[in-house]
Amino acid sequence: MEQEFDNGINNVIDVNAPKESKVLVCDFDTLIYWTLVVKDEFNVQKELTEADLPELEGKLNELVLKVFNSIEEYFNLEKIYVFIRGRGNYRKELYKAYKSNRPEKHPLTNALYSYLIKTFNAIPVDGFEAEDACATIAWRLGRDCIVAYCDHDLLELKDCILYNYRTNIFSIQSEQNALWEKYKKLNIGENGDFANLTPSYAIKKFERDFHKEMTIEEYEKQSFETFLWCWSDKMKVKNKIQRTPNIEKATEMFNLAKEILWLKNIEN
Repeated sequence: MEQEFDNGINNVIDVNAPKESKVLVCDFDTLIYWTLVVKDEFNVQKELTEADLPELEGKLNELVLKVFNSIEEYFNLEKIYVFIRGRGNYRKELYKAYKSNRPEKHPLTNALYSYLIKTFNAIPVDGFEAEDACATIAWRLGRDCIVAYCDHDLLELKDCILYNYRTNIFSIQSEQNALWEKYKKLNIGENGDFANLTPSYAIKKFERDFHKEMTIEEYEKQSFETFLWCWSDKMKVKNKIQRTPNIEKATEMFNLAKEILWLKNIEN
C-alpha cells in the first residue's frame, strides 16, 4: 500500500483547531525560472518568444495561486507580501564574483516580473535580495509569519512557519537547526552563487568538525578555524604541503563571507 504523503503540517499546527491568521511573505524569483521551462514533445526546451507571453503569464499565475491555495488550506492570510529581485545588490559590490556564474537572463524575464508586479503587487527589493526582505519580516513577526520559499538560504530562520513550495512541506526550524544551517552556509559557501570563500572545505568536513549542540561561541571559533585552514599560506616541503596561518587574510574572508552569505535585515 502506498504511503500517504506527509506535508509536515501536523508538526506545525493542530489541524483540528480553528485556523489562525498569519502574514505570508514569498520569495518568488524561482517561479519566474520555472515558468520559462517549457519542453516540447521530445523533452527539449522550446525557443520562447513574445508570442508565448500570454501562455507563460497563465502558467505563472497558476504557480502563484497554487502556493497561496496550499497555505490557505490551513491558515487565514491577513496580508501577503510577494518579493522579487530589484535593482542592484550590495553583495555584488562587496564580492564581484557573486552570481557571476549565472546564465544571461531570458529576454522574457522582465515581462514576467512586470506581470507579478501588476497582478500580485510584487515588491522589487532594491539593493538586497528577495529572501532578505522575507527574513526581515519573519524576524519581526516570528510565529505570526509564514515564509514561502524553495531556497535553502531561508533555513537559517527560526520560529516562523516555513513552507517549501518545491516540496510542498511545512516546517518550523528550531534555534539549533537554524544555527546549523546558518553556519553550514558560512563554512561551505554557495557554489550556485559562485560564493565559496572556503576552498577545499566541503560538507563532509563540516559534519566532521561541527555538531548541532554547539553554542554560537563554539560555532564562531570553529568557523574561524575553517577560514584559517583554507586561507593559510602553503608551501611544499619534501612532497608535503605545509600550512602557515595567515590571520589577516582569514579574518578578511571570514567577515566577507558573513556579509554575502547570511540573510540581512533590510530595515537596518
